[in-house]
Amino acid sequence: MFVPECPNRDSCVVFSTLSRGIVQLPLSLYESIANGKNINENSYAVNLLKSAGIVIDEDIDENQLFIHWSNSHKYNKYKSVITLLMTYGCNCACKYCYEEGTRTDPSKTHITHDMSKKVIEWIKNYVLSRQSSVLDLCFHGGEPLLTINEIEFIATKLREFCEKQGIKHAFSITTNGTLLTPNIANRLSNADVDRVQITLDGPKAINDKRRPLINGDGTFDIIMKNIVNAVDKLNIDISMVIDEHNYDSLFELIDILASKGLQKKLHMILFSTTISTKAPLKHISKYGITYSQYAKYNIELSKKFIEKGFNVEQPFLIGLCTQITDGHVVLNSLGDIYKCISGSGTQDKNFKIGNISDDLNTLSIRASRFVVGREVNNERCMDCTYRPMCNGGCRYRGYLKSGDLTEGECMKGFYEKWVPGLIKILYKNS
Repeated sequence: MFVPECPNRDSCVVFSTLSRGIVQLPLSLYESIANGKNINENSYAVNLLKSAGIVIDEDIDENQLFIHWSNSHKYNKYKSVITLLMTYGCNCACKYCYEEGTRTDPSKTHITHDMSKKVIEWIKNYVLSRQSSVLDLCFHGGEPLLTINEIEFIATKLREFCEKQGIKHAFSITTNGTLLTPNIANRLSNADVDRVQITLDGPKAINDKRRPLINGDGTFDIIMKNIVNAVDKLNIDISMVIDEHNYDSLFELIDILASKGLQKKLHMILFSTTISTKAPLKHISKYGITYSQYAKYNIELSKKFIEKGFNVEQPFLIGLCTQITDGHVVLNSLGDIYKCISGSGTQDKNFKIGNISDDLNTLSIRASRFVVGREVNNERCMDCTYRPMCNGGCRYRGYLKSGDLTEGECMKGFYEKWVPGLIKILYKNS
């Protein structure tokens, strides 16, 4: 894709959504290359574009190249990625929670010590069967820190296993941050659970309204205190759920985070949004926005964060969806296995592939219906520039809207604005 007048009027940036290669060129030179005007195929500029994977030889079929790229990522056994839902229980009552329907008796969904032992053995066998060199494990929920003893136990045992087998490990956790006291932060750090994602939806008045504790009390002051105390021990990402109700207030949150001196201490700023959907997630609909709106909000917030010295998520880092990646599974606290974190969060049986009591070959066969060819065969996407980034769209969101497991939700409206918009911001501030 071509981003004109970036970073100035006389230059441009050319970016490949497939290779993620990016090159800055004089605008006149790019126009000459694009129009095939008297360009030496061995020139420095052409070779630079080729080395970045932006220009390819004429005899290369781009669709076959995409399929090769997709398969090399989908079936790469180098890394086994596991998301472990430790509980469906939570101490917060976020207004747009997609797991709300699972909480008839949340305390009964906490992982037991016996299940922790079984999960550890299953993960060991899974990683060894794939001959992986890396184990990437994320503790999730509900609120996973309600089960801190089991997190410590699982992380410690799997770290010992990885060290013995010569396997690298990366442990992380997604938490609301309310329980991340100095003691808990130390326990996580000592267990190598050193990457933490915490959500803030605005300054105190907004965040406390959207993400209160179950008893109705606010969470902002608690979370901010915990972030400041833990940021030197842990790599912390701040996530923000954006919609038209809180967008304007997030600029105030940027100033608050900066006033705490967190610019170079936070690892990354992340954004997400909710979707309008049918039951059982009807309560989420009021927070839904279009992908075009989301791109606009994302770009403006990213611009302010970058100007303040924070790191934001970048288009060069977008990878394949976990649902269509062979080496990524989601386990819940009952030992059930899913291919989609959202499907697991709602315990939707359409996304379940089995249980840890099933043999690995059976699970692999069941998972294949999510992995094989899902992003390749959709004719709607064949000529789309952004296919390597959205891979046919989110299957879960498409399923919620249409009831069809094969119908991904098109995200072009987001990517066609976000990618060039963010590239311009990054080059201007580089």
